[in-house]
Amino acid sequence: MRLLSALTVVFALTPPAVRGEPPEKPAPKKPTLHIGDPAPPLRVSKWLTGTEVKAFEPGKVYVVEFWATWCGPCLGVMPQLTALQAEYKDKGLTVVSVTVKDEKNSAAVESFLNKRGKRYAHTFAFCEERATYDAYITAAGLAGIPTAFVVGPTGKVEFMGTSLELDLVIPKVMAGTWRGQPDIDAVRKECARFGSIMVKIATDPAAALKEYAAFEADHPKLTAGYYYQFKKLQFLMQGKKYDEARAFTAELIRSGTDTKNTVLLNCVQLCWSFPLTNPDKKHPDLVLKAAQAVLKVEGDRDPESLFNVAEAYAFLGDTTRAGEYGRKAVAAAEGSDRKEYEEQLKKLLEK
Repeated sequence: MRLLSALTVVFALTPPAVRGEPPEKPAPKKPTLHIGDPAPPLRVSKWLTGTEVKAFEPGKVYVVEFWATWCGPCLGVMPQLTALQAEYKDKGLTVVSVTVKDEKNSAAVESFLNKRGKRYAHTFAFCEERATYDAYITAAGLAGIPTAFVVGPTGKVEFMGTSLELDLVIPKVMAGTWRGQPDIDAVRKECARFGSIMVKIATDPAAALKEYAAFEADHPKLTAGYYYQFKKLQFLMQGKKYDEARAFTAELIRSGTDTKNTVLLNCVQLCWSFPLTNPDKKHPDLVLKAAQAVLKVEGDRDPESLFNVAEAYAFLGDTTRAGEYGRKAVAAAEGSDRKEYEEQLKKLLEK
């Protein structure tokens, strides 16, 4: 599935995560991993980048985050993980992104890191077996990615939840002020607060925008993350604040390009081309600008980025340029992907 198409599901997600699991998931069992338990060791087949974690060292803090190459939100949150690593590296934080072998990502992980790994200055680990996944996510009774576990200075699990929540957690853990369950409850309360805003935007956009502004003021670091940034854009557009949304989009394209966050840029393209948020096709040029920004980041041999530009031109009604970039995408694609792009191009030009 192409990333831009996959991102359509993100519009309806609360909390922000996709629910995907490696194959052969065991039958659900009562959770055996709890807050305060010793963190299970990491059984890693290959340390791909960064610092190998042979054991959790006393006095240090670790984020163990589970992701996959096919998970759009996982890719979107990676700049945030790298930022956390950079901010707290000298204070004893190590961020480890763990992925487990499955039919979708066994060969894709190293390819992904060979192409994009230099963007992310934290550790990546690959597991041939499910042992680490089961010791954390399955044992905790959780399902889905991106999911993160915070291992505190005593080697115990201090937090488990979506990766986007880490900006509410890590500063306190690093400062030694994390109180365990009371702070976990506070995080959940703020997530519920944001969820209520998402519900209200459909019926009372003005009130929802006012509530989001207060939420943003309370959590500037959290809301600087890609998910909240594109949700803000979505809220502005659903509230018919198209001129404000246009100005904000310019900021997002700049920041997305600077941080090479192509998921954010794809979300921007999606917002402006999606009938729910832009039924009257306001400022259609922004669809193309966002797609061109992705192409600038990924390079002109990336078939997905080339096809996104083709879709942007089609949105603008320029079938000539749409066909041009669609054919470039087909030429750049390999294996079975080429046929898929050929079929998608045919459908695109028939619209």
